[in-house]
Amino acid sequence: MVDVINYNGLMRIMYNLKDSVAFISDFKNWSEYEFDQINHLKEYANKYNLKSTLIIPIYNNEYEGIWNNKNIINLANKSNIDQIVFLYVNHFLKELDEEQLFLRLSKELSIKKILSSKNYEFKYWKTLNVDFFKKHWQNNFLECKNLKSFKKVEELFTLISHNDFKTFKMQTGLDYQLSGIVADGKKYGRTIGYPTINIIVDSKIPLKFGVYAVKVYVEALDKTYLGSCMYWKNSLNQILLETYILDFDKDIYGWKVDLIFLKKIRNGIKVDSVDHLKNLIKNDVEETKKIKL
Repeated sequence: MVDVINYNGLMRIMYNLKDSVAFISDFKNWSEYEFDQINHLKEYANKYNLKSTLIIPIYNNEYEGIWNNKNIINLANKSNIDQIVFLYVNHFLKELDEEQLFLRLSKELSIKKILSSKNYEFKYWKTLNVDFFKKHWQNNFLECKNLKSFKKVEELFTLISHNDFKTFKMQTGLDYQLSGIVADGKKYGRTIGYPTINIIVDSKIPLKFGVYAVKVYVEALDKTYLGSCMYWKNSLNQILLETYILDFDKDIYGWKVDLIFLKKIRNGIKVDSVDHLKNLIKNDVEETKKIKL
């Protein structure tokens, strides 16, 4: 099993990681390119007697791209990777100068060699680019082919936007899912008998607005439930995944959940009254109940 490290630079703890060669890339859209370069990564790891590590920079959220963190971990396990570092880019890390950042990565995370494409640059933090790696790792920098998009990735985005989650899973072996922290809301659903959980997202996910049948995995409980999820924009201009979880009555604000998308139930509909809304949700729940966990 791959070892997972969530790193934000704020927690000064001993990670006790083995020395490794790391590959940094756009793993949120893991494709043939990443699989190809991972073969080189493992060759280098064997050649230099180092562990293999993937570095995944994350800024603000996990919603961009095809894969959430859980699916990246699944793909890494399939590829027999030793370690994953989720590098959470925050104000603290951004304030480090290049030398300080290099010491954090090379010493705290024990990254002795680093593999990157000629054109790599993390768009939310321009410091994290191929020139930085070359300058500081010098002879321990390993260059691979230019990062590029693949038709396969575009096809997967199309499957998601067309709600074809079954074909998506057949082609990838994985569910399309999103992870997030449950945010506090207006709690209006409670007043009409349908309490919901809210995950605030951005507009970059490939889904279209509407109601979806989902599986809801509550990490802290290690349990999975069925749910009816509305993807929409509220009156505060927030884009939400608002989910009614069937047979569930706990307050889980601040908890992490995974939403696994099963099928689209309907498009969004303008609601005329409270009774209209209750009837819509009731019908959504009945459709969701037809699905077996």
